[in-house]
Amino acid sequence: AAELEEGGVHELNLLRSGRFVKTTQSPLGELVELYHTRVGKAVRDGWTPEESARHHLSLARAMERERWDDPEALMMHYLSGGEQDRAGELAMGAARQASETLAFDRAANLYSTALELGQWDLATAEDLKSRLADTLVYAGRGEKAARVYLELAQGADEATSIELRRKAAEQLITNGYIDEGRVLLIEVLRRVDLKLPGSYRSAVFGHYMHRACLRWNGLVFTDTDEAQIAPADLHRIDACWLTALSMSFVDPVLGMYFHERNLLYSLKAGEQYRVLRAFTMELAFMVQMGDYDWNVWSKLLTRCKALANHVNLAHGHALVFMAEGMSAYLEGRYKNAYRLLRQAERTIVELCPGVTFELAQCRLFALRSLMYVGELKQVGLEHPKLVNEATECGNLLLSSSLRSDIFVLLLLAKDAPDKARSNLASARAQWSRAGAHFQHFFEIRGQVYLALYEDRN
Repeated sequence: AAELEEGGVHELNLLRSGRFVKTTQSPLGELVELYHTRVGKAVRDGWTPEESARHHLSLARAMERERWDDPEALMMHYLSGGEQDRAGELAMGAARQASETLAFDRAANLYSTALELGQWDLATAEDLKSRLADTLVYAGRGEKAARVYLELAQGADEATSIELRRKAAEQLITNGYIDEGRVLLIEVLRRVDLKLPGSYRSAVFGHYMHRACLRWNGLVFTDTDEAQIAPADLHRIDACWLTALSMSFVDPVLGMYFHERNLLYSLKAGEQYRVLRAFTMELAFMVQMGDYDWNVWSKLLTRCKALANHVNLAHGHALVFMAEGMSAYLEGRYKNAYRLLRQAERTIVELCPGVTFELAQCRLFALRSLMYVGELKQVGLEHPKLVNEATECGNLLLSSSLRSDIFVLLLLAKDAPDKARSNLASARAQWSRAGAHFQHFFEIRGQVYLALYEDRN
């Protein structure tokens, strides 16, 4: 890059002997590094802006000639050299490389940089935005991903727009932005000829009607390939699954209502993966409803495991572990619940990138299970990390759940009632006040623990 004679060996030796630079070996070749950042600053301070740009471009072109596989470094040099279009192209390549190594936060930043720098045609810009949104989901930043999905939906055709809005609604609701997500969910459901029940009474009435249909028809289906099912039917099933999964941890009546519709539609369609999803949720709801037959539950679990093996998707196996773990939790078998939920967590982390909601709930209920068996020390080690992660990612659902309910006891055990009160106030402030949600109950129960601690009978 410096265009010195004999490759600059003499000059490099002088700099090395003066302890201005050092050389190290790397997979990219021999690297020349400054002994101290002040050396580089002193040199750069003597450059004019034009000289700085010229040196960055020279270095970038030399790196390309040598075929250095470091698009992020090349991007920075081309950007500093004033060639924004080339920097944008390299940012896109660096983002893809970061995604392949599961560095999703860095990948998301690089996709954003590529969109800002490049002069892209419409198709390429939309592809970059789609990759950015998916990467934000993988990074656990669902609220930001939802904004990008909604932006993409504005210029999309009807079918694509429905799917993008469904994804946006899913990210908003599963990250705790309930009021905004609910408005969007109503629109998504309307587009697939569905709607939310008008009242609690109508939801309960629908529940009894659905249960009657399920008892009459049984949990039977005819295996059908996805390609043979009408797209509108698949969109309807996926909309019900989204609503059931997300609302089950917020509004259990609404969650059950849409779970049963999802189960009925999935059985009618006969696509195995969607049937498996519905069956796993049925396992947990059977236990949650209370009066159930253990033999019937065990047979359904066996069917779920067989279906998961047949479908052979990692998410299917994770859902089976999660459903069995949640069932154990609801029955008070907390040690089994912890083991199964951790198994589901490992499956998701290792094999299911982007499945952030299920992952968060597995971690949350695994910690709850530890609390109920008295492992306060272990919970005390894991809890702050999970709170910080949820706060950083803007996950209101997870952060509010971790600041209330039984987790208040962690602070009371440390004789910190003021901190517990502050956490409860924070959980209350960031959560929707509309409706009656699990999160409202968790906050009230946390207040009860605090009142008992302070002897406010």
